[in-house]
Amino acid sequence: MAKKLRKKKPQDVTPEEKKERNEQTALFSSEEWWEKDWEGMPEYAQEDIMAFKSLLVHFDRVEDLQAFAKLVDQPINTTTKFMWYPKAAISRITDRRYVDRKKGGRSGTR
Repeated sequence: MAKKLRKKKPQDVTPEEKKERNEQTALFSSEEWWEKDWEGMPEYAQEDIMAFKSLLVHFDRVEDLQAFAKLVDQPINTTTKFMWYPKAAISRITDRRYVDRKKGGRSGTR
């Protein structure tokens, strides 16, 4: 038969257990490592770039797909997974990096 565990009452907690609990609380309530670096930085608000509406469109034939591509004036083929209408300028940021000039302007990438 399984032994039923009960929660310890405050008077049953040993001094060692109390110290350990306080240390664990301090671990999670301490300042984050990055907070000093961010001190004085301006607020940043991420704009909502989600689509107003997404729509799944089905085509019976390749010719129908090509006619739709011509209608919306965008290149669409059998491997196209999504598109924006009207055509959106998609930003590429994979070729950019941010470096700390205080550390000689070097980063761990490229």
